[in-house]
Amino acid sequence: MLDKKLKKAGTILIHNGMIHVDGFEADDCMCREVAALAVLWAIGKMQQELVAMIANPGEGNIGMDLPPNVHKALTEINQC
Repeated sequence: MLDKKLKKAGTILIHNGMIHVDGFEADDCMCREVAALAVLWAIGKMQQELVAMIANPGEGNIGMDLPPNVHKALTEINQC
């Protein structure tokens, strides 16, 4: 599986103890393989951004606030 590559990045949301993967694509992969590749990609991306943020305060793309549309969707999910 590790020889496969993602051909399209999507969204990963960690919420209420679950990891939700959406919009990722890879050739010749089952859903669980795409999910695993997506999580590996996200871990690498978060590590890169964390290193940038620590090395140079003010850099890195890590924010403390959710985009309004994500916040609204999570609020609606939690009301169900």
